[in-house]
Amino acid sequence: PKGLLPRLWAAAALATAVGLGTKLALPPLHPILRAAIVLGLFGATYLGAALALGVSEAHFAAARLRRIFRL
Repeated sequence: PKGLLPRLWAAAALATAVGLGTKLALPPLHPILRAAIVLGLFGATYLGAALALGVSEAHFAAARLRRIFRL
């Protein structure tokens, strides 16, 4: 995608597919545990896709995460 908005939508669509697929594939779990797994994968996928698509704001978020977790 060429503009910023299509890149963000593409990242969101991919992250939604991963999150929904994970939700459907998980066995019955406590709702909080299930939410932590699904939302964690959604967030990681969204950030990864945004980085891969060249969204500059995603680079700032990734740098902040690296500082927080000292990676």
